[in-house]
Amino acid sequence: MNLITKTSALAALAALAIASPASAATSATGSSSVTGAPTGQLEATFPSAYSFGAWALGAGGNISSEQIVNVKSNRSWGVKLSSDEATGLMRRWNGTAYVTTPNDRTLANATQWGATSFDGGALTPTYANLSSTAALILGSKPKTGDAGNNVGLKYKQAVSYADDADIASDVYRILVSFDASQGF
Repeated sequence: MNLITKTSALAALAALAIASPASAATSATGSSSVTGAPTGQLEATFPSAYSFGAWALGAGGNISSEQIVNVKSNRSWGVKLSSDEATGLMRRWNGTAYVTTPNDRTLANATQWGATSFDGGALTPTYANLSSTAALILGSKPKTGDAGNNVGLKYKQAVSYADDADIASDVYRILVSFDASQGF
């Protein structure tokens, strides 16, 4: 090793010894983007089976208690209903199936329905016959809160002397189906 190299090396060591000590990093910062998008969701509960019990005769009809559909949705929504009978006429039911003999016994008047409330506010019902064609109860409703919105409806059944009361332990029945969906 020559003198210049030794001198340069010593000068470098001396400079390091005199220089302040190197510092290490004690913190760091950064950021991260978090994103998401909710998917359309709808949840609904529907009324259970309803029984009028004994009917009174008369054109004014027998009106049910209010039946409630609850809908929770994060998009615009609506509710439709339909029945298993195209004409809306209740048919004799023996507890297992519709009675078809000796004749296809139905009531003389169609079962009707009417919307009676929306989220606690009263609606004046306009009664319409049930049918196998879906009818809109309420539509184009905005997204709900977490508790959902309640839709109330009542059934109406006029009973006349033309309706056969000689049905033993059978009853008259119609099956009502509900369809809650986003977009109608």
